[in-house]
Amino acid sequence: MYRYIADLHIGCTNSFEHRTLEHDEILVKNWNSVVNNNDTTFILGDIGRCGNNKDNEYLCSVISRLKSKKILVVGNHDESGLKDYRVKQLFETVVDYFELTDNYNGINQKLVLSHYPIAHWYNQYRGAVHLYGHVHNTKDYQAFLQYAQICKNLAIPFESYNVGCMLYYMDYTPRTLDEIRRSAK
Repeated sequence: MYRYIADLHIGCTNSFEHRTLEHDEILVKNWNSVVNNNDTTFILGDIGRCGNNKDNEYLCSVISRLKSKKILVVGNHDESGLKDYRVKQLFETVVDYFELTDNYNGINQKLVLSHYPIAHWYNQYRGAVHLYGHVHNTKDYQAFLQYAQICKNLAIPFESYNVGCMLYYMDYTPRTLDEIRRSAK
C-alpha cells in the first residue's frame, strides 16, 4: 500500500504551528499505528532538522523507528542532511520529483509528487493528481487554493492536495490517496 506525507520537520520547534519535540513522538505513534513494513511511504520533503552530527543522529533515531519502505522527494530543508550517509541510507530512493501510478478503488491513478505545489503538472489534463507539501497551512497555501479554484471555475482539471503532516486531515499520519481525497476538504 502507498501512503503520503510531507513536512515532518523532525527535531524542529516553531511557534506558528505550536510545534514541540513531542510532535516527533506523536508522528512515530500515529505513523506506526497505520503503516506496516510492506507499505511504501512517500515523504514529500523537509524530513527534519539536519546538518550537524547531533541533529543528524536524532533525525536518524526517529526515522529508523518509522515502519515501511520510505521514498524521499527532497524538500528545501533536506540537502545538508542528505550529505550524511546515515540519513540518506534510511530511504529506498531519494529524488527531486516522482511520478507513479497508485491503485485507487481498483482504478490506476497517475500521481505527480513534489515538495512544492505546482500550478500545472504532467498529465494534469489526463487525470493525474498532484500531491505536495512545503506551504504548511500558511497564506501561501491559501493563495494556492484560490488559484486551484480559479482553474476549476475555468474548467481546467485541477486535483491537487497538500499532504503536510500538520494539516488537520493528515494529523501527523501518512495517508492513502483514498484517505486524502475523502478528508482534504
